[in-house]
Amino acid sequence: MTSKRRKKHKPEQIVAKLRDADATLNAGKDLAAVLQALEISEATLHRWRAGHRRAAVVAAG
Repeated sequence: MTSKRRKKHKPEQIVAKLRDADATLNAGKDLAAVLQALEISEATLHRWRAGHRRAAVVAAG
């Protein structure tokens, strides 16, 4: 079994991938296809979304 190499994404890359994920999901693609295309796990997507929401609340408040 080979393990995948972990990537460290920069904040700009995370925002871009979140936008791409939302656009692709809104276009009707299923979640598995989106995750595979972005090369991230479902847990990573949820963690990034939660972090992005927290950052938006802090910036607004």
